Amino acid sequence: MKMDSKGISALIAVVMLLMITVALVGMAYMWVTTAFSGVTKETGESIEQGTQVIATKFVINSAAYDSGSNTVNVSIQNIGTTEINLDNADVILGGFSQNVIYKSQATLKPQERALVAFTNSTDACGREVTVKYLGVEASAEVYCG
Repeated sequence: MKMDSKGISALIAVVMLLMITVALVGMAYMWVTTAFSGVTKETGESIEQGTQVIATKFVINSAAYDSGSNTVNVSIQNIGTTEINLDNADVILGGFSQNVIYKSQATLKPQERALVAFTNSTDACGREVTVKYLGVEASAEVYCG
């Protein structure tokens, strides 16, 4: 009995093609799962940020200049449904960001009020002060009494 060597070569070729196919499918699977896990994570974070922005609402109840201490005191009230981290809020007077020197509290829960103060080297009377947080902003005119 003589074995046909052409039959064995065809068998080896089929086995090699199957191994290559399995390897390619495995690589494609790994690439797809890695790519979509990143997209899913980013989408979830974007939805969470969007929800937080929608739930963030606040007002400035008053903004008053104290000439004795040369500071502007701003009363902020959270009227939204999410906490506001005042450490991440930006206070702007006359188009310039101000260095907050005092906060009555760092986190403002819904319906709570807080006082923030900053030193002002210019006349703040009648100028607009703006507080920005997560793209939401509120403004008020600085009162001088």
